[in-house]
Amino acid sequence: MISSSTSLYFYSAFLQGNAALIGLIAIFIVYKKQYLDSSFDRLEKIIINYIHKAIGITLNYGNIFEIETYNINIYKDINNENKIKIEATTKEQAWIKRFSELKNIDNQRKTLWKTASLPIKLIFIILGASVISLPLSDFIHLNIYLEIILFIIFTISEICTLKLLFVFIKNQLSK
Repeated sequence: MISSSTSLYFYSAFLQGNAALIGLIAIFIVYKKQYLDSSFDRLEKIIINYIHKAIGITLNYGNIFEIETYNINIYKDINNENKIKIEATTKEQAWIKRFSELKNIDNQRKTLWKTASLPIKLIFIILGASVISLPLSDFIHLNIYLEIILFIIFTISEICTLKLLFVFIKNQLSK
């Protein structure tokens, strides 16, 4: 038979475990965001150095994606010889590949929070349910069927949430 303190410990453990999970996931997301930002900055620098070495000019730009393809408006103050070199450079495979990598990293940066939102929302829901259930644990214990059903619901929801977190982290590490 389940004692009255069992449900108190059960909901308390869920509360503490999910609070720890939120902290760990937040740290992982911040680390991943910093890694992606660093990768983006590194690739941006490679692209700018590439065009500087190829043509011998330094570009002043607001958004790196503005210089991906040849745009006459961006290069209007440059002489014709350098315009021809820039246009040729923007059609090279190395140039196209670097921008493809840059777009991929930029997409990962933009979708990181969105892909993490479902597991985090589920953790907060379980956390909220634990907070509500904790003071009601003595009342829940009076009805054994309610107690067993709630134990099963909490356990299954936690398993599903942990599976979603595992898939999220696995996908983030494979990129």
